[in-house]
Amino acid sequence: MSIINVAIGPQDWDYYYGTWDAIGRKASRKWLESQSIHSDDMQKLLNDGIEFKYRLGREGNGDVWRTILTKFRTDEQNNYIPVELTCKIASLTSFVGTVRDAVSQLLKEVEILKNLSHPHVIHFEHFVRLYDEKSGFPHPIRVLCFMELCDGNLKQLIKWAGKLPEPLSLDWFLQIANALQYLHKSGIAHLDIKPQNILVKINPVNQNEIMVKLTDFGLSETFRPGSPVITDTEAGTHDYKAPETLISRAFDAFKTNIYSLGVSLSESLVSSDSKSPPIMLRLIETI
Repeated sequence: MSIINVAIGPQDWDYYYGTWDAIGRKASRKWLESQSIHSDDMQKLLNDGIEFKYRLGREGNGDVWRTILTKFRTDEQNNYIPVELTCKIASLTSFVGTVRDAVSQLLKEVEILKNLSHPHVIHFEHFVRLYDEKSGFPHPIRVLCFMELCDGNLKQLIKWAGKLPEPLSLDWFLQIANALQYLHKSGIAHLDIKPQNILVKINPVNQNEIMVKLTDFGLSETFRPGSPVITDTEAGTHDYKAPETLISRAFDAFKTNIYSLGVSLSESLVSSDSKSPPIMLRLIETI
């Protein structure tokens, strides 16, 4: 589905923007709310069947919104079926460097997700690139990445519950471990495993079961299957990083994923103050 035609191709972006350090910072002062969508673009999206309901939070370098797409999917009679999805809005103002590098970083997550299919990895649906077609010097490009809608993330669940029962912790841990095994066999290192990036979804088949899905692949790296998985990237969140990432310039990317998963498991088992919403409390009580 083509929503907005992009008249400026990748080969032209550097020409129009120069470097983000030299030019983009001036634009960012004009567009203070870098992650917001401007009214003209919002109207275009609405006309094309994309309605933004409310902001869910932030993921990596972009804001995440709950959206309804009314012209995205059809039934057997070719009638449109409204679809609820999450939308991650990422802007070039999140980056420093050339526009080409920033666009490459933004689209990397899309390219990774498009080629993944696993029950415990977030399902990618669609993406849109936005810029101001009326301006002789377009404002920073935004990328809208649409994915399946979930009910929250593991960090929120831990906060609400105080700590999770061991059977529930084991359940989500095994689901994500299974997803990591799939990713590693595909040559993909997530590099930012943490409870915030593990989404929680009520199983549509069994309302008393919780499914979890790994999300936010913006910092991920890809490796050829069978090749060394050594990286020197500084990606990740400090509290969940493996010790070797802090003292070495090169480390095993897959092993750091496993360490971060272990830290996340420990966090889910540690007691803290809680305030459980009814639906999550009901789920926990069934364990």
